[in-house]
Amino acid sequence: MAAVLAAMEEENARASARPATRTGMRPTTRTGARITTVTEPTRSSALTHAQTSVTGPSQRILRLQQSAKSSAALSKAQQRYKALAKLITLDTSSFTLLDMTPCTEYELYIRSFGKSGHQQAAVQCHADTISVDAQTDPVESVTRWTQYPPQDLKGFGLDDQSQDSSSSNAALDGLRDLAGLDDFVLKASRVVLTLLREQTCSSSSEAGSGLEPSPLPTCRHFQRIASTAALFAGRYVTQMQGCAVNPHALLTLFSPPPLTRTKDIAKQVGMLCVWDMTRPSLPTHVLVCHGQPSCCTFANAAGTAVVAGTSDGVVLAWDLKDPASCHRLRTTTPAKQLLRFPSFVADYTTVDSSHETGIVDIQTIATSQEVEEAAFQLVTLDEGGHVGSWTGLYLPEADGSGSLSDLGLLPGSRLKLVSCGWTTL
Repeated sequence: MAAVLAAMEEENARASARPATRTGMRPTTRTGARITTVTEPTRSSALTHAQTSVTGPSQRILRLQQSAKSSAALSKAQQRYKALAKLITLDTSSFTLLDMTPCTEYELYIRSFGKSGHQQAAVQCHADTISVDAQTDPVESVTRWTQYPPQDLKGFGLDDQSQDSSSSNAALDGLRDLAGLDDFVLKASRVVLTLLREQTCSSSSEAGSGLEPSPLPTCRHFQRIASTAALFAGRYVTQMQGCAVNPHALLTLFSPPPLTRTKDIAKQVGMLCVWDMTRPSLPTHVLVCHGQPSCCTFANAAGTAVVAGTSDGVVLAWDLKDPASCHRLRTTTPAKQLLRFPSFVADYTTVDSSHETGIVDIQTIATSQEVEEAAFQLVTLDEGGHVGSWTGLYLPEADGSGSLSDLGLLPGSRLKLVSCGWTTL
């Protein structure tokens, strides 16, 4: 059948390729076949070539026969498949058509700059993934131990007990030598400081700078100390006190300030001043308090502690070695003098350890002249005849946040007063 179809297609192709003219068409026969005669445009009819194309029931019969053959072949193939399907087992094979890993954050960031013309040039790794040359020789090491708080003077040692004991003894000897050296330097520095002050005073006395002839028969000259300073405007000195060890130290107590409206803190508080007579232009320390001081004195022999009593019956103490950070208020004068508030206020402790009337006198009865921060004792007397005994102590360490037990202690200070007893005259 395929050969017949191929011959018909080839004949049709040759007929369409030759030029032809249609001369006429006869009517259709009874059987439904139509015959078309094509003649070449020539005068003689003997050279006429007739081509007939047959269409109709014969062609449909051929198609039905071909379809029947195809159905028979298909049914045979299906029967063959059903017979062999029970004998054949198919194997499953899997393979990857496309493998695309998810895009990383860095690649997504790079794609924002474009998809063409970029490539990975470098890879950033962690900072610890580096190569360092290592030493192959054995390294000598020594094992040591430490303990806090320490149980001995050293607080550390070695694994070897013999070496540990020898090193501990050496450390103990070093601490002893250091303590002795510290004591020697402290005493020697005091002697040198005293000699320098005496030399400065003698040189200034010989030069006669600032000395004026005295009208009093008990002295030859006198010296004015900051009489024109704006810090003491409207005030006058009511009491003076000298230091037993340092002859150039002078403590002065001033009168109350005049009643004026001002924002200057120096003109609203009571005032005491510590002077160095070798430099009398300005006081070395300006001591202020709330209330009016009525008496004052140097509490220790070194002149580094000052105690005063007020007209309200309050006992105050100043440590002249307190850091300047504890006292932040300054005056508005051009000199910008630092104002030191009391390091300890005895009125803030308990009700029983305070005077009920104004204090009229205060005296030191016991102190050490060798140790600068030694404890001292003093007594106070008020207008009612009550005498109070006090002991001044220096704390081992200063607490910048204050103390919960000592409410009168200034934060950052170490000097405190303890009441020892009371009596009535």
